[in-house]
Amino acid sequence: MFVDPGAKELIDKLTIRVATLERQIEGLIERLGVDATPIGAVDSGSGTDDETLALVREGKTADAINAYRAATGAGLGEAKDHVDRLKSEHGL
Repeated sequence: MFVDPGAKELIDKLTIRVATLERQIEGLIERLGVDATPIGAVDSGSGTDDETLALVREGKTADAINAYRAATGAGLGEAKDHVDRLKSEHGL
C-alpha cells in the first residue's frame, strides 16, 4: 500500500507512540480523579453499552471498540478497557 517503506515504519512508530501517550494520560486522569470527558462527546449511557455489548456477543470485539470510540470520543485504550470491563461483567 505504501510506496515508501520508510513511511510505513514511521506511521507504525507514531501509532505505537500515540497509544502509549493515551495510556499515560488515562493513568493520570484516573490518579487525579478528574472528569476527562472530551468536549462535545456523547454521553456513554446504557444505549451505547447495549450496542457495544451486542457487538461483543457477536465476537466483534474490534468493532465494539471502534463503535464505542465513535459514540463517546474515547481514546483507544479507554475504549478497549471499557469493552474488556463489559466482557468481564457479562462473563464473555
